[in-house]
Amino acid sequence: MSDIVTRLKQDNLGIWVEPYITNQDNTKIIIPQTIDSKLVHDSRKQILGVLPMDSLVRNLENAGDLVFLAFNAAAGTEIQSGVAGIQFSLHKISGQCVNTFDIYISQCQEIMIALIKIYKYLLAGKEALAAIQLGYCAKIANQMGIYAKNLGESFENLYTQSYDVSKNSLNLRNLSNSEKANLTKELSEFNALRTNAKTDQEKLLRDIDQLMIDHCDALSKIEQSAGGGFSGFVAGFLGFFGVQVHDPRNELRDQENAQFSRQMNRLQQQKIENLIQISRYAGRISSLDSGISDAAKSVESFQNVYKALSTIEVSLKEETVFWSSMEKYCNNLKNFKNLQPQATLSLEKNMARYSSQLFINMFLRSLSQWMAIYGISKEGLVAARTMENQVATNIQTQPSIENAKKLTPELAKKLFGSVNMQIEALEAAKQVG
Repeated sequence: MSDIVTRLKQDNLGIWVEPYITNQDNTKIIIPQTIDSKLVHDSRKQILGVLPMDSLVRNLENAGDLVFLAFNAAAGTEIQSGVAGIQFSLHKISGQCVNTFDIYISQCQEIMIALIKIYKYLLAGKEALAAIQLGYCAKIANQMGIYAKNLGESFENLYTQSYDVSKNSLNLRNLSNSEKANLTKELSEFNALRTNAKTDQEKLLRDIDQLMIDHCDALSKIEQSAGGGFSGFVAGFLGFFGVQVHDPRNELRDQENAQFSRQMNRLQQQKIENLIQISRYAGRISSLDSGISDAAKSVESFQNVYKALSTIEVSLKEETVFWSSMEKYCNNLKNFKNLQPQATLSLEKNMARYSSQLFINMFLRSLSQWMAIYGISKEGLVAARTMENQVATNIQTQPSIENAKKLTPELAKKLFGSVNMQIEALEAAKQVG
């Protein structure tokens, strides 16, 4: 046991978890609010390349700014009341985001507690109990996926609402024929792109369902041939987050994960392309002398509202895919033969297997991933609450037509900076992955 203590204490995360691992009593596990750990810091970068939780919050901010921008740009026009309705819907969804992040915080804590229990059971030779905890992890992943799916459906409804207002905006009396033709063409093209993207996403979900079955079957054979026991579970968790674990079986695991990564990158690219369109728009109207008529500015600003909402949909679809995949992975993995009780394996051999430096490193890396999600969720909760309050303030603001026009370029500049930061972050995350 002294070797385990020494190996765990190489990082602050290990120092925190060590008493819970080595203490045989049922000590209540208390998750710290923050922890200064290099492992957690590194994991955060990898998480944001796979699980787009920060992207969701930033896109929500962008949508809030765009709706308020559209509200101001539409001042004095027939569509302003429709835009106001979108603001009320967005405020309601902001509250749903607050609730979702709050639940994520609680469920991340449950996952971390389950991981610690799994390790304790493994050291005690109780792999059957560890498998039960693994099933619990699958249940939590399923719940997190449901919340992401529900949030996605709310944004899809808001998208439909905004699309209807966009179509009505094309009938503004002050639009020139050329402006109307260009904006109508853009609306039609983007809606066609989104329809195709949704078809691709649905196919992606079906592909990943089968991929998980094949992936778990392959991992089962890898682990059974190597006598790896639960090491495949930990390495599998890490594989979902794009972490490279130094292990002789890595080449085989990498082959199994490669297709999954490529499919997820397709969703990532859709987000980037949507954001680039929004960035171009924000740049165009950031100047009062942009050469765009007020009517065209009103319509174009609102067309970019639904582009932002579409980007949020992609983020949530990606998140739902992740949680669904994690659930399937856990459920399949707990049935591995190597995870069942082995009467011929002595407690000493169990200790040797699960107290090795390799396994401890994998365990800490896996735990650090969930500590990172926990921290990101807490940041998301703060940001979502701020957004909820900001949208409420926007709803109460009733600027004059003249002030609304002056406010438009200021909002556009803010949006331009925010969107470009997000594009840079997504591109950087792709490089890390």
